[in-house]
Amino acid sequence: MPTYSVIRQDTGAEVYCYTYDHPLDLDLFPPSLFDHVPQVEPEVVPPPVYGGRRVLDRLEFLRLFTAQERITLVEAAKSIPVLADYMYLLDRTSTVHLDHDDTLNGVNLLEQVGLIAPGRAAEVLHG
Repeated sequence: MPTYSVIRQDTGAEVYCYTYDHPLDLDLFPPSLFDHVPQVEPEVVPPPVYGGRRVLDRLEFLRLFTAQERITLVEAAKSIPVLADYMYLLDRTSTVHLDHDDTLNGVNLLEQVGLIAPGRAAEVLHG
């Protein structure tokens, strides 16, 4: 539910705030004198798991996924050739570069085909 700031139009000062489904038409703060402005919630970005490093060893990279996600990927690779190819390449490297096109495309593909939840690709690629 959004929070609204009530702002005096003549001074720009916030005089009140409230939380409601939509802006209220309060007699105390008429729209002709006050603006009811939705407050923007800052996006909370969790700190990177590995201290912001963009090059991880393969095990560190795989640990960015939950156990259930890893199990799902292994099973899905049996029937999705492009995923099988991605997993094949991953098995043959010692390091994973989070900014490399193969990594970006592979992790985003996992989200696009529904193997990981919406938003998880960004979390994984964040490190």
